[in-house]
Amino acid sequence: MLFKNGTYNTIFTRQISGSHVDHHNCRLGQWYEGDAGKIHFGRFDSYQKMLKPHQEVHTIVGEIRDTIKDMEHLGDNRDVIIDKFSRMENASSELFIHLDSMLNESAAK
Repeated sequence: MLFKNGTYNTIFTRQISGSHVDHHNCRLGQWYEGDAGKIHFGRFDSYQKMLKPHQEVHTIVGEIRDTIKDMEHLGDNRDVIIDKFSRMENASSELFIHLDSMLNESAAK
């Protein structure tokens, strides 16, 4: 969530801050790949299904950052940027569906 907000903030402030973090090194990625995530949730299908949309969010954010590097031409790339944000949100929604399912699966066991 914070990761996406930083990307939106880049558009609003017209400043790219920080560096791009891949899906392995963000907090969710470290949890997912670390013992805490695997031990408690690794047996659930929804846990496995989280990986693809999580990776997509990070990939698309990287694409957005690359597209908006030239802030003077931000408007020229408007449609491309909007499309990328839409794709990011779709992947994020899918990720949260799997997170919710994982918690429901865990509670049912």
